Amino acid sequence: TEQKKYYRAILERNFSFLQKGTTSAANIPNLMNTMMELRKCCIHPYLLNGAEDQIQFDYKQANGEDKEAYYKALI
Repeated sequence: TEQKKYYRAILERNFSFLQKGTTSAANIPNLMNTMMELRKCCIHPYLLNGAEDQIQFDYKQANGEDKEAYYKALI
C-alpha cells in the first residue's frame, strides 16, 4: 500500500542516523523527529508533505476519473 511506501521512505532517509543509535544527547531530537514522522505515517499518510497528491494520482490511474468511487474509497 501507499502507507508502506512512505513508511519505508522515512526509514531509508534516516537509515544512517538510526544505525548510529543515540550515543549522545544531541541525537535524541533527531530520533524524536523520525519517530514523529513514522507516527504521522501510521495515523494517515495525507499528513506527509506531497503524499496526498501522489495518492490521488495513483488512484486515478488505477480507477479512472470516477469521482463517486474515489469518495467512497475515502470513507
